[in-house]
Amino acid sequence: MDQALSILDRALKGDTGALTFLERTSAIYVYDCTTNSGSDPSRPKIFGAWDFLNQTLHEIERHEAMALASLSNTSMVHKNFVVLDPHVQLLATMARRAARRSSASDRRLVEVCLSNAAHFHEHGSNEYGHYLIENNQQMRNRVMGRIATITFDFGNHVHVTNSSHSFSSAFLNPICMDNLCSLVATNAIATGPHEFSSLVLGWIVPSMNAMPPYSVASVVYHLAVEALAKSAPRGSQDMLKNIFDPLLCKVIAPLLQESVRNSDNGDSEMMGCDRNNNQRVAAMTFKALEKWCSAISCGMKKVRDVCLNNNFDIIEVISDSMYSDSELVMDALSEFLETTLRKNINHQPTFFQELATATAISVTKDMSSIAIPDLVRAETEMESEMKERESIVTELISAIGLQRFRFGARLSSGDLGVCRCLVSIARSLSEASQLVLRSKKLNGIEKGMIELLVKAISHPSRHVYSLALEAFAFLLNQDDDLATQILPILQSKAIIPPSLVGLSSGYDLDMDFDEFERFREFHLNDILCICYINCRSYYIDSCCMAVEEFCTMAPNSHTPFQLEAAFFCLSAVSFDASKRALLANAAPRSLEAVAKASSSQLPETKKLDINVIAMDAANHDEKLARCILLLSKCNMIPSFSNPFLLCQICKLLGRYANWLSKTNKSGVFDAAAGLVMFCFKESATKFGKKAGLLEEMSTSPFAEATSALRSMITRSPQRFANDEYLTILESGWLYVYSTPGDKGVADNIEDRITLCAGITKVISALPHDKWSHSLSNLVGPTIDRIDRLLTSIKDDIERPGSQESLDTRVIDISEEFRVFACIVRTFHEAVKSQYNFDLDRRHLPLLGLLHKVWPSVTHVARTLCRNEMMISSISEILLTVISLHCDGRDSALLNEACGIAESVLDSVSSEQNLAQNITPLIEFVKEMVESFGHRAEIHDAKACSHLSSSKSYDCSIQIITEKLLKKSFYVLQNNQFNGDVLPDFFSLSQSCIRHCPSLFMSLDAVPNQRNNIYSMTVKAAISSITTRQIDLIRASLLYLNEIFISLTLPNDSHEMSSKRKTLEIINPFRSELIQVLVNGSCGIFPREILDPVGMLLVSILKTTLPNESEQLCVKALSSDAFRLGDDAKKRSLGDLTEMLASLNHPKCNNGYAA
Repeated sequence: MDQALSILDRALKGDTGALTFLERTSAIYVYDCTTNSGSDPSRPKIFGAWDFLNQTLHEIERHEAMALASLSNTSMVHKNFVVLDPHVQLLATMARRAARRSSASDRRLVEVCLSNAAHFHEHGSNEYGHYLIENNQQMRNRVMGRIATITFDFGNHVHVTNSSHSFSSAFLNPICMDNLCSLVATNAIATGPHEFSSLVLGWIVPSMNAMPPYSVASVVYHLAVEALAKSAPRGSQDMLKNIFDPLLCKVIAPLLQESVRNSDNGDSEMMGCDRNNNQRVAAMTFKALEKWCSAISCGMKKVRDVCLNNNFDIIEVISDSMYSDSELVMDALSEFLETTLRKNINHQPTFFQELATATAISVTKDMSSIAIPDLVRAETEMESEMKERESIVTELISAIGLQRFRFGARLSSGDLGVCRCLVSIARSLSEASQLVLRSKKLNGIEKGMIELLVKAISHPSRHVYSLALEAFAFLLNQDDDLATQILPILQSKAIIPPSLVGLSSGYDLDMDFDEFERFREFHLNDILCICYINCRSYYIDSCCMAVEEFCTMAPNSHTPFQLEAAFFCLSAVSFDASKRALLANAAPRSLEAVAKASSSQLPETKKLDINVIAMDAANHDEKLARCILLLSKCNMIPSFSNPFLLCQICKLLGRYANWLSKTNKSGVFDAAAGLVMFCFKESATKFGKKAGLLEEMSTSPFAEATSALRSMITRSPQRFANDEYLTILESGWLYVYSTPGDKGVADNIEDRITLCAGITKVISALPHDKWSHSLSNLVGPTIDRIDRLLTSIKDDIERPGSQESLDTRVIDISEEFRVFACIVRTFHEAVKSQYNFDLDRRHLPLLGLLHKVWPSVTHVARTLCRNEMMISSISEILLTVISLHCDGRDSALLNEACGIAESVLDSVSSEQNLAQNITPLIEFVKEMVESFGHRAEIHDAKACSHLSSSKSYDCSIQIITEKLLKKSFYVLQNNQFNGDVLPDFFSLSQSCIRHCPSLFMSLDAVPNQRNNIYSMTVKAAISSITTRQIDLIRASLLYLNEIFISLTLPNDSHEMSSKRKTLEIINPFRSELIQVLVNGSCGIFPREILDPVGMLLVSILKTTLPNESEQLCVKALSSDAFRLGDDAKKRSLGDLTEMLASLNHPKCNNGYAA
């Protein structure tokens, strides 16, 4: 094998040196002044991609000539002959990188090569350098001309067949040919719009009949692909638009017509005549047309108009293409229709765009001469375009409808590819025909397409029926029975396929369990909801009848999965169905509101009768209640022991919990409560570990049972406050802690938090004398596990090499702290409104719990608080302390909580890598300020002399609040005002300005220095406005707005001092702030923060003298950022002036802020 081919061969085998050589050869040029290559050192050469391409093409032709000679002489190909198809593909891929360079870029690369060559500086000259550059350009032209000849002239390609052997050139391989066509197109685009226009109009269009069809189609396709690339020269896409019409009518359309006509005819002869080649040509032509339409935003209407102007019916060709047996053709046709029909959909608002344009033109003239004819013309053109689009869609719907018979045959023969493509076409047409379908103008033409789609949703392949489901999302409406027709099929799709759960199945499934779950939860769920909206009563009747049938029939191995599917269908529509069932006893006014809302959501329907809604609601209430009662009495459920069924029952009960708690049907809630307790008990005892089918599930029976429990308990905790249910809940809770080292499904932290929240609400419904005992039993396992973990951590610290085990146990402790905090928080929230008159009765049980866990919290906070999870868990517990002490009776535990917070802040301050995890702790400090800041402010203002009984308490609050604020902002300083944590500190500063401004303004930034925290945060906020972080900008704007609002509050002797300090800091930046806000509103700021920008601007102008406000606004609007023109500038200034006149400027500090 020759040298260049040897390099390609080694590269195909993965040789690093060969791959590196090809990559570098395509990217740079090499200066050669050696004598080894046979060149004169006084006349050096350069070597690059084009030289390598030229040499490789010579070697390929020589290699194939030798093989042909061997075949001619011996009737056998020589044993050393190597098939060069992969070599040509790799060569084209490597050359495409060089071809993407323009001639100017190539010239610059050669100049760089010469400038880096010391030999050339000594022996070269400008004339010879120019010669080398021109020689390289000539080599490029020669090589690309040679490749174009290979691409467009098959006469030079060898193809020999005898009785025993055959030989074909590598250039005849379709993949190789496509790569070479891509190379030709890439080079044409890189040379500039004029050059590739010449390629199309000066070469391809005149000579189209003399060129190989596949090469023409492939080059046309790759021209559009390369023109869309980021590296394409400027003006490439504009040139595509200019040459699209002649290319379509003279090249693409005739090529498409001929290839489609012959794609299902012909015998296997030479390339260019056989059936497979015709199919490849048709597919490539459709791909080319689709890519050009995508590049120039061209819809089907324009394509048809251009073709009709040249006596060519593209719709007829498309209709004929649908009969193709080739998946390649059908796939390309499907993509083409999806692109062009979507362009039709996107062009629907053309009338409104023209209307807006005409209106904009009119308002610039005298109002008495509004251009009414322009509006009429726009409306007329819009109606004409809509009719043409409807005509196109109607023809295509008729064509795809005729394929329903062929689809049935393909379905029975197992032809997945053609079936998928036909359904994809029907899906695109369904989306494009929504308006014409609702207008009833098709007169039944759509029935063929709908019949095809109904057959498609019965297809066993997910790739087919998922597309059909998407189509029905556009087709379903309340004016026909299509929803009732497809509902049984949809319900069957909800059944878990037997092969996925170890049962015998008659067909192979093309997805695993995870894919099926995602399909059912996100895809099937959506279409079921649409189906329900269009046939509410039928849907509920059908599902409840299925539940009744499966609960009463003789069970078999498939029964639990069928029952699970029926529950899934009910759960899918729970949001709407539960609301409809709650209307069973609604007042007429509520029913009228529902009827009005339903009519507004579906404009094409008449206003619904409230009697119909009332009957439908009563039916929902009756059928759902019957379903729950029947399920509670079904003796088969325990015998199934099926985790999927348990999960779905729990989902059903959780999603209908609101209706269950409010329905008037006797015994329904109690039956549901019994069901959910049964499911909880079963999941805790039988499915606590991930094994078997549980490993396939995205959720677990225990997780769903705890979630359903919480939903039902939240709505009616007193229903569960009995000995039987408490015993079950207690056993389930103890089971969670029975094997703390086993990470089963019952050991998930989120499930445990959900469960403990539900149990805590049940405890809150007990008599108050049972609270302490019940809460102690609930937190007992949690505290015991914390103690065991701390003991194990102590052993791990003393044992070397146990860091991983130590980290795991720290995470486990943080999870237990979260559980404990959830119990305290949930109980406090549940009983505070019931027993607000007796704080001791409410707090005493919780204080006892806190005293039990407090030593562990203190120890962990001071020794193990080194990660975000632990800081977050500690902060949750500290927040519960604040909620318990907001009455101000005792500050002992509050002092200890703040001491723990200070310890954690000290740890974070000393280790900068922990600063990113400080957010939960800053939330605690913020809550402290919002709850007790007013007390700290009163003490600091010396205004509490008349409150002698609480003076010491206020003094204590002031001291601990000041310490927390200082330590928090020291962390910010030590991290050099890190942008990731700044939003939290701005939020904290905002709370300080609102609740304790004097205290906040008196804080020094660094100990023993006179840098003020307040001034530093203000300056940081002003500088943060110009960043690119949306959260940071929003937080800084809200903080600054709070500062300016504080200037407008009523004055007293103490507040005057705070306002003076604020004005000293803020006044130097007032003009800059207005400038930044106005400039940012002109398009710099993201849309999400425009509201706080407007609020801050108003607040600033309120505290600025009217004359100065106008001057600052004029200055801001005169900047380069405001580019809407003088008229818009005058209008904006007028609006601002009007707003300034309406503002009630409050005086600040014996005068205006300025």
